[in-house]
Formats: sequence, C-alpha cells, structure tokens
Amino acid sequence: MKKTLTTAAAVCFTTALLFSAGSPSHGDSSFTTQDLNRSAMSEDCLDWRVDGICFWLQCSLFGCRIVTSIRVSHRLPDLVVQSYIEPGEPPWIEWQPRAAAAAKSAHPASQPATGMTGATNRNRFSNMLNYFETDVVGSPAAVLDSLGSGRFMCHTDVTPFHPYLSASANVEAWRGTGDNRRAPALKDQGEVGLSPGNTWGPLRPRTGFVLQPHPAKAAAVTATRGVDIVTRDPEGHVATPYRNSHSARRMLRGDPEASDPKTCSDSGGVWKETKNEIGCQPAVWRQWRSPPAGQQPRWQMLTPKPTRQCRSFGTLTPPSAAAEDGRYGWHYWQRYRCCRKRGIFIGETGL
Repeated sequence: MKKTLTTAAAVCFTTALLFSAGSPSHGDSSFTTQDLNRSAMSEDCLDWRVDGICFWLQCSLFGCRIVTSIRVSHRLPDLVVQSYIEPGEPPWIEWQPRAAAAAKSAHPASQPATGMTGATNRNRFSNMLNYFETDVVGSPAAVLDSLGSGRFMCHTDVTPFHPYLSASANVEAWRGTGDNRRAPALKDQGEVGLSPGNTWGPLRPRTGFVLQPHPAKAAAVTATRGVDIVTRDPEGHVATPYRNSHSARRMLRGDPEASDPKTCSDSGGVWKETKNEIGCQPAVWRQWRSPPAGQQPRWQMLTPKPTRQCRSFGTLTPPSAAAEDGRYGWHYWQRYRCCRKRGIFIGETGL
C-alpha cells in the first residue's frame, strides 16, 4: 500500500508540473519538465515491436496444456542524465534548487564548489582534460508514458524525480578516488562509442574527468559513466541501484474502474462476467528490463540541441552540439520486454 500511495503521489506531482500553464523562461542550454514530456513523444526512441512469444503451462482437473502470449519490446525515457561544469547549476530548471542545496551541503563555504574544465587546466594534458558534474534522475515523462500506453506496453521501473546518482553526493569518488581503488574497475575498462572506429573515452574509472578535447563528447562519457553506476555496479559510489538489468518481475495490469470489456482490455486487464461478479480484473504480466545482446544504449539529447531521434554515443560526431555554458542533458531510453501471464511460466523465444 505504501508503494502504491508513493507512486500515486509522484504521478499527481508529475502531472501538475507537466501540464501547468506556461513554461519557465530558460536559456538555450536549459530545459523544463514540460520539455521532458514533449521529448518523450518520439516514435524513433520508443521503437515498439512484437519481438517474441512467452510459453505458459495451464493445468486443470482435465489435464495440462501449453498456451502462449506475445512478447512486446520497446523503450521508455527512464532517466534524465545531466552533465554540467559548475556544481549546483544543472540544465534542468526544476531540478536546480535541489542540485544547488546538494552542492552547498557537499562543498562548505571554506571550500567553494568550482567546476574544473579543460580551460582551467590549460597547462595539463594540452587542454584535453575536461571535468563534468553528473546527475542521474528518474524522469517523470517515463511514468506518464507507461500509464497511458494501453495493454501492449510495459511499465517503467523508474521512480520520478528520484536522484539515483548525484555528483555532489560523491565528491571523493567522482573527483577521482572511487573506482581507482577497486581492481574490478581497473580491469573492466570498456569504451564509450563504437570500437575501434569512433570511441569518445573510457568507461572506467567512473569519475568526472575525461581526456577528450571535445567538451560534448567528454560530457557524453561522464553521462555514460553515471548510468553505468546506477544500472550495473554502484559499488564505490553513493547511488540508488536501478534494478538488475536482467531481472524479471511480476506486475499487475488493468483498470478496476473500467466499465466495458474493451476499456478493460486496453488497460491490460481481464473482463469477467460471472454470477457473482462483473467487471475488470487485474491481469499479471511478466516483465524484463534488459536490452538485446550487443545493443548500444540509446540517448536523446535534451540540450543544447534538442532532438527527436535517439542515437548511441559514438555513432555521430557532435561538433555543433557544444554548449557555451558547458551544460548538457539527455534522456536515457531503457529497453523493456513484457508479456501477459497465462499460467506457469515455461520460457520465451524471440522472433
């Protein structure tokens, strides 16, 4: 019940923000919560498809049989990822007060929070060293998108407005001493981009420093590191784990207030008419949050150059996307797969 009330409160808060009259005035490198909702209406990023079949075992007094249900796959804009120079000054306007408070708490007045860019390190590494603060926050757009999506859509795992990772809460780790002390971090380097032709920087160590002369590429590398921390391995950082990427879970779908079979079916429920009850009953769905093997993460730029398309870092060079104030933002689109439960789960297969 507590989880349900928390989710309902978050949805109400999100709806009020998204559909309030007017938008705050903001510069070219800033965005609002309303901008997040508009950016989420992208068919290219959604990439909905029927990609498999789930098998179920149904048993009764008369024996057992195997039945199937379709498995659908699509993305949702689960995370807002911000990379920016000055602590407490992210591009998301509604997030700025919270980021400023976190930065003030992390950096006492005697140690002012100042960004460390390539410009301030001009004599080191031939001006190739860039530094970015990075925040990973649950996107409100993903919640609204999944709530109104109908029966052939999965539901997001994200908690809207939840700070999954804050650079201000990881001052020591994010500025260079977190992953450096861990042997697994040194072994599992990896590259951000498509190796070997177009890589932008190493995934490890996961700090805010990147040896990359192009600031937009350096910001993309720190954004990837932030998502890697919350989705794969938060060890060494203060972060909220964002559910194991290969886990499967059961979830209820269906609107109990639906007044007819079609409305009930569209909400993912099951319409029942018996002597004792008539109405929409919740149906159990099985859901995974796991991208296909070998698939690169998909990112949608929010600022400084908003786009309707989703791309993997390294596929395109963004010389025109450099922000004058050093603030960058993306929607991270997470791949989901789900199918409706019809008995005891046996297995699944792709199409």
